[in-house]
Amino acid sequence: MRDQVKALLDLAEQAIEGAGTHEQVEAYATHGIGTSVKVFDGEVETLTAAETRGVGIRVVLDGRLGFAATSDISPAGLGAALAAARDNAAYASVDPGNVLPSPREWQPLAGIVAEGFEEVDPGRKVAVALRLEGLAKAADPRVSGVSSASYGDGVSRMAVASSTGVRAGYGRTDAYATVVALARSGAETQTGFGLTEGRSIEDLDLSFAAAESAQRATRLLGSRKAATTTVPIVFDPLVTAQFLGVVASGFSAESAQKGLSLFADRLGDEVAAPMLSVVDDGRLTDGPATYGHHRRGPPSRLPAQHRNRSPRWWRRPDDGQRCPLRSPEPARGLPDQPLPGRTDDTPGGHPAVRGRRALRAGGQGHALRGESRLW
Repeated sequence: MRDQVKALLDLAEQAIEGAGTHEQVEAYATHGIGTSVKVFDGEVETLTAAETRGVGIRVVLDGRLGFAATSDISPAGLGAALAAARDNAAYASVDPGNVLPSPREWQPLAGIVAEGFEEVDPGRKVAVALRLEGLAKAADPRVSGVSSASYGDGVSRMAVASSTGVRAGYGRTDAYATVVALARSGAETQTGFGLTEGRSIEDLDLSFAAAESAQRATRLLGSRKAATTTVPIVFDPLVTAQFLGVVASGFSAESAQKGLSLFADRLGDEVAAPMLSVVDDGRLTDGPATYGHHRRGPPSRLPAQHRNRSPRWWRRPDDGQRCPLRSPEPARGLPDQPLPGRTDDTPGGHPAVRGRRALRAGGQGHALRGESRLW
């Protein structure tokens, strides 16, 4: 893994060699390999393997930001991407917040790479999906079938280099398995979702995912619409995680500075039940969105905890810099641009996580912790 990350860092450094003295240039190199298996009724429906590699380049010139990406990593391809980013900057609006971060010391994050990950035989991955389907069918007599069972994994590597002196890179691995059980009672059919995830195939708890999907499906059988009334609500942990995922987007400094956050004018106010705490910890090794450093290179930081209150400062999503929101002209992070090798289907992206007591979201590995009974 270290050799591959070093090669990406060399590639990123090569991409910024043409930077002029009057501009800031950053290159973000990525390499990802992923596998996906879907089975149905004891047979393999799909088995796919994909590999992506590319470089994204940002140019900041006189407060204007230009971006370009390429999968051509030859010297000519990198030069063309730099020229395209420079041309795109000429058409962008001036924004004093368009700046690249300065270099800071960071420590590699242990525990996010599983040894031997790429040596796992595809046949074993298929077997995991098939076994999960069988476990879900056998979890409860009322489970009549499984609509889908899948296994997926991915190894991702990245490196970033900039003309400001940033040099950083990391690798990570992810594996997950999902199943949707069908439960029937008479003419009624209900579905239930189960998930298990980890750094490697060995981390997956298939029995847990199968039992969870069966329980979620069977407990809905015989349910009926409740009469209109006012009662306390106890959220299912999965619903809690999804709900908090929506709320978490409001804790981005960029969202607040642009007036898009519902918490922007609530600094220091009580905004949730006392049992809810927000933990900003970029080094949660068991979180599916944890990275050794922010996407722009600065290191992930130690936890900052805010119990049921909106913080008096938030972090920019791209570089993790702390932003006091009372500043009349707060600096903003660079906009989040899509980069080669990163899609919405990246393994580990599902909002549900192990234990269903926490939500990891965003590149910083945020966690929102609390019991399911929130309001």
